[in-house]
Amino acid sequence: FWLGAPHRSRGVMSEAARAVCDWALRPEGLELSRIFWRAIAGNIGSASVARSCGFRFEGLSRAALPHRDQRLDAWCATLLATDSRDPQPGWPAPLEALR
Repeated sequence: FWLGAPHRSRGVMSEAARAVCDWALRPEGLELSRIFWRAIAGNIGSASVARSCGFRFEGLSRAALPHRDQRLDAWCATLLATDSRDPQPGWPAPLEALR
């Protein structure tokens, strides 16, 4: 997901991501059992959205994402159909401070 700078920090992306995840995990939707999220390590905005949707942080994947002429590390998280949608602990700082 991506959102233009003038529209950030309003909860729009969290609301949209939550709606898409809920639909994708429901039997009436795509009936997925798992959704995988990743972003360039340190991307606090993207991680905040994933955390707010209930994704569980799983770790760092080294050199996982191509970016211009290099490969960057990625933060990775998942959301299972059976998971609570409440924000979960275990995210890297400063996201842990958002509790």
